[in-house]
Order: sequence, then C-alpha cells, then structure tokens
Amino acid sequence: MQPKSKILIIDDEEVVLDSCTMVLASAQCQVATAGNGAEGLKLLGSYQPDLFFVDLKMPGLSGLEVLEKIHSR
Repeated sequence: MQPKSKILIIDDEEVVLDSCTMVLASAQCQVATAGNGAEGLKLLGSYQPDLFFVDLKMPGLSGLEVLEKIHSR
C-alpha cells in the first residue's frame, strides 16, 4: 500500500480550508489545516508535509512571510 501524501493548507478562510480538505481527502491525501501563518509554521515542524498550500493575503503573518520562513529552514 502506497503511503498517503501529507498536505498542509494555510488559509484564513474556513470555506477554503473545508473545500480543499474535502477534495484532497477524496484523493486519498492526508490533510492538515491552519487558520493563519503562525499556526501553519507551528504545524510544519511536527506534521512535516510533502506539499503545502499557502494563502498569500492573510492578516498578521502574510503568506509571503510564511514562505520566506519556510525557505529559510
């Protein structure tokens, strides 16, 4: 059995998180979500996703700042 891909979705809109989770879960992916950039960065270390989707325009820590922090790791 092939392992499931682990995907992290970081977005401040609940409807986006829910929609993406439904689509990706039906594609046999393991999905984790975060409602803001800081929460997403915390999950990144423990969850260790294969792929992440980041909303670029979020209040607080923007998606671009999240990507910069991920890249610096």
